[in-house]
Parts: sequence; structure tokens; C-alpha cells
Amino acid sequence: MGNQKKKHAESRILSDHKKVGKKLIPPLREYLGERGMVSWVDRILPELIWIAVIVENLGVKRGVEVSAGIAKWANMINSREYFAFASSFNLLDTEQKQRLVQLLQDANYLNEVRNALRSLLQLYPECPLKFLDSNSEQLSERQAVTHLKETLAKYYNRRAQPAMTVQASAVYFAAVCGKLRYASPVQVPNFNAIISDFNSDEAKRACSSVRATVSALIGHIGEKITDQWPRYFWNRGIEIDPPMPITQEMNQLDAELPEKIRRFIELADLGLQERWNKLPKDIYENYQCEVIGALLARQVTLAKRMARNPAFWDVHVGPILLRVMIDNHITLSWILKDPAVRSKGFVLHGLGQAKLYLEHLKVEDEDGSNSDLQQLIEGMERWINNQQYTFLTNVDLGSWSGLNTREMAQEADCLDVYRYAYIPFSSCVHNMWNHVGRLNVVQSGNPLHKYMLIPCDPEVEPEFDLFLNCAKYLQESFSIVDGTFNLQCNTLLPYDYWLNQVDEDLAEPEPALEDSESSDSSSNDA
Repeated sequence: MGNQKKKHAESRILSDHKKVGKKLIPPLREYLGERGMVSWVDRILPELIWIAVIVENLGVKRGVEVSAGIAKWANMINSREYFAFASSFNLLDTEQKQRLVQLLQDANYLNEVRNALRSLLQLYPECPLKFLDSNSEQLSERQAVTHLKETLAKYYNRRAQPAMTVQASAVYFAAVCGKLRYASPVQVPNFNAIISDFNSDEAKRACSSVRATVSALIGHIGEKITDQWPRYFWNRGIEIDPPMPITQEMNQLDAELPEKIRRFIELADLGLQERWNKLPKDIYENYQCEVIGALLARQVTLAKRMARNPAFWDVHVGPILLRVMIDNHITLSWILKDPAVRSKGFVLHGLGQAKLYLEHLKVEDEDGSNSDLQQLIEGMERWINNQQYTFLTNVDLGSWSGLNTREMAQEADCLDVYRYAYIPFSSCVHNMWNHVGRLNVVQSGNPLHKYMLIPCDPEVEPEFDLFLNCAKYLQESFSIVDGTFNLQCNTLLPYDYWLNQVDEDLAEPEPALEDSESSDSSSNDA
């Protein structure tokens, strides 16, 4: 791409975004505002899961027919409400629920509904549709969990056909119950095309309309119901199917390391595993545990790499790794002051930076001729969209926290580590004169040259103290998580491990030296 053409293409990057301060805001997010942004996975999917379960058990045609019947009869009982979302059934009182059960019985739907919803109602006793359960013919818990997991996995992608089918059903219910009317200029979406000809242009138009309508409907009903059911749904998931404890297999190359280094690496891995397994996890708002886990894992990654490479324990490379660990520790410490809010900001800022990088990659290969670059672009876009759609992602050109590192360190009560480690090591990271002027030049020794400094690459001995600092920063990160969440961890802390090693070495008596000359002299004197 020519320079002028490339500059013109770069000038168009995110040009449709509105700049507010240092933030670039996508058009749709600006139009809808934060209140209009409803997460499919977090909020909407749990509300529609009952329809998905019925459809999976009865097939699309019968499943939609049966679930539509439930919504229609519930609306007959309470005409003020709209019964596509699970939480809406909490708005029925006990007598109304009994009446709905009777209507389903009279229409010969009840047994079919109970069989279809069995796994969901069995595993989720606080489900708003629990009143439909008969508590008979229970599945084994493992069977129920497996069945529900298989169903749920098919509906994670909001734009795929299974998820679009249940969303179209929700819109259809609204129309059937008289809660949704289309003005004459607006074309009614072709729901049948979503099922019968999903890849057609007509189906794509219908899908777009349905997604927008569902988001609007969930926003409207949010004024009457809370997120109690979606929150319970996701956090119940970790109770009925607890996560496997994380483990770390030893790197085969580690077997060749000295025993004390191998033990340090093992303690770093075990320390991370124990804290992750004990860390409280809110699956509904999963940013918190994910960010804390990722930052702790980052400390372990850096500490293990430094342990395996004593060549890094010198004044040229060691401070670079230590500075990264300190930066990571300050970030973690600051997030832990308000983990729910700050961890989310940390993630969203990172997604924005990835989106900006993605747009630059697209400019670099605007004609799509570089297959390797296209593969990278597709992978990056997939990674972002799995967390938040790129067209909804803000790009913040400023600091993710709104503070500089010193301000974060001050608020996080770690100003000393900022003053006495972060700043000195920064000179190495940024190649400042107070680093290169001391360590990458020597005096020429020639007065005619005014003792000019000349470049050099001095070989220096590894310093164990630099590696010991790495163990200390890892331990500080472990400890601040323990203190924040009152975790009682039994794995020996990495810095304490090395202090114990030093104490043991000092306690070992020095071997006695035979002094032959002294012995001979004594003998002669005797």
C-alpha cells in the first residue's frame, strides 16, 4: 500500500466513533447509551433458557407451540405482563400459578412441559417456573447436568440459528399476546425464514430485527423485575458442576534444574492453584475472579521464567522483568480496593486496545491479500467478540484507570515499592541515561579525548539478590489476595521459602579443613 493511500486509510480508522474526552464511542453504543446495553449471555440467555430447553426436548415446531401456549395462557391470567422471559413468571401470585397449571392440564400440555423442563427445574429449585414441577421421575443429577450443559452450549452464540430461534419465539409471543405491534411502514420480520432458510437475506434481516426487539423488551421488563434469576442461574451453575481444580504439569526441562529452583517453581504453581481454587467466584459478574486469576498467573509466569534463566539475574535484564512484576503488583493491588468495578474497567480497556490494534491490521491488509494477516485479524476479532462485540466496544486512548502509576500506587498503599523499585527499574526498561550511562559505557582513558565515554557490553555476574526480589514480589501479590478475601492458604510462600533456604545454609557447619603444615609443626614441637 502506498504511503499516501495508507495515510488516508489510517485517517478513517474509527472515524465513525464519537470522541468524548479520550474515549472513542461506537455509534450504536452512543445511540443506546449504557442502559440500552444488555448482555446476551449474562442477562438474556438465562431468561430464555426455558424456551431453549423445551425446544431441544420437543423439537422446534412443537417446542415453539408449547412454550407459546404457556406464554399465552399466562398472559390470559395476568394481561398486564409479558411472559417470554423466565423472570416474568415471578409476577404471578400463588393462585395465578395454580390456575396456569390447571390450564396446561386441561390442554394436555402439562406432562409434556414437565418432561421437557425436568432437568432445568430439578437443578434450579429457585427457577421462576419451578411451580410447574411435579417432583416425580427425577433424573440422576449427573444426567440432568450433562443434558443442560449440552443444551446451553448450543445457545451461547446469539447470532447462531438455535439462539435466533428462541429470540424469534420471544418476539412472536409478544405479538401473539398483543404486547408488540408493528407500525404500517415497518416490515414484520419473517420468523419462518429464520428456521427454514437461515442463510437467506430475508432471514438475516429478520434476525437483525429480532435481536433489536428482544433487547428492547428485556430493557422494558427490567423496570419490573431485577436480575435475581440470571444471577442465580449462573452462580448455581458452579454449585451443581464445580470447576475442576487447576493443575500444572511440570515442564520436562525443569527436571534438569537444581533442586532448590525446581522446588521454587513448584511452590509458585501450587500457590497459584490453591488461591484460584479458594478464590470466591461470582459467575454472573465474572470479571473479578478472571482478572485476579490472570494477574496472579502473570506474576507466576514471570517468576518461573526468571528462575529458569540465571542469565537474567543481572543488572541489564533482571530489572526489566522485576519492573513488569512491580507494575503488575500495583495494578492488582489497586484493583483489589474495588474489585467488582475496577476489574471490569481493566477488561473493557484491554478490549478497546485490541479493537484499535485490529483496525490498524485491517488497514495494513485492506485488500485482504495477505492470508496470514487475515488469519490474525479473524482470530483477534473472535477473541474480542467472545467477550463483547467490537461494534459495542469503546476505545479509550488514555490510562485504563484514569490515574498514573504513582497515583495508583498511592491509593493501593504500595507507594514504597513504587519509589524504591518501580522508579529505579524504569530507567532500565526505558533505556534512560541513569542506566545506560552507568552500565553501557566506559571511559576511554584518553585525556586527549576528554575521557569520552565509549559503548560497551560488559559481562556481569548474575546477582541472586535480583532473583530474590522476584520471589518477594510474587509473594506480595499472593499475600494481598489472601488478605483481601481472607484466604487460608497452606502452600509455603515463595520468598519465605528462599529465606528458609538461606537460614539452612547459614546453619550448616563449615567442613573442618586439615592443616597439614600445622599438624607437622605440632608434631615437631612435641
